[in-house]
Amino acid sequence: SALHLLGGALLLTGALTACGTTNAPSGGGEMSVASPGGNIPAPPQIDRSKCSDKGKEIVTADTNQDKKPDVWKFFETQTQGGQKVQVLTCKQVDLNHDGKIDAVYYYDDKGVTTTLEEFDLDFDGKFDLTVYYVNGKKVREELDTNFDGKPDIFKYYEDEKLVREELDTNYDGKIDQWQYFEAGRLDRIGYDTLGTG
Repeated sequence: SALHLLGGALLLTGALTACGTTNAPSGGGEMSVASPGGNIPAPPQIDRSKCSDKGKEIVTADTNQDKKPDVWKFFETQTQGGQKVQVLTCKQVDLNHDGKIDAVYYYDDKGVTTTLEEFDLDFDGKFDLTVYYVNGKKVREELDTNFDGKPDIFKYYEDEKLVREELDTNYDGKIDQWQYFEAGRLDRIGYDTLGTG
């Protein structure tokens, strides 16, 4: 994604320094899933401890040279092939240099591919977009369009192609509109006009 590339570009321009604990700013609060009793499928399970600083080495980067870190990379020591190696578990980025985390990337157990990306698109301190990956491929996106902390648009992908979009148009925690795509084109739309799910 463009934000992922921007985050990578910012990291390459920054000076890296190692530290033992993180001073990563708060912000970018996790979006809550819709209310119980809703008709929204559960997302893939993600190990959110990968972005905890417990037992991790944190490497920071100052991408705008203001002497404050803008990128935090979390590394965990693992044993692979009889050798101890540092494996990337999480990266947090302050894209607009306001002291709040705007993008978070969770990595797989090998530290190679992302399993989850979260973005604060309007820089208000709450995540608005969550992207899930399975085996390195995007499988689901959740977007909060009314900025209430709950996603209301859910996009589902197969082989990274959009196949279904589900919307909660009245923001009650239940999907009431379904859009199905064939070969990248909208094929049909379904509406729940009675509120039965």
